Amino acid sequence: MAINTSAFSSGATVGQNASTIAEMSASTASSIALQDAATQMENALNNGAISRGAWWNVLPPGIAIVLVVLFFTLVGRRLETVFNPRLKK
Repeated sequence: MAINTSAFSSGATVGQNASTIAEMSASTASSIALQDAATQMENALNNGAISRGAWWNVLPPGIAIVLVVLFFTLVGRRLETVFNPRLKK
């Protein structure tokens, strides 16, 4: 897995660094914590669950992935507002 380190260059702002860290955390969490959900979704799609009308094989893992990514996005943005002095009013 390649990590994009361009945001950590000397010209990047704190907000860009925090958002990059949040994106990396979300992608890491989705690849580690949701391995079962991703595997289940892959199996459902490979077996033609959508064309058979078996929405229950696709919808729960999809919702799980969306919720975990949303959670890490919201936590990352909250941490950014707490630790970034430029965002404090």
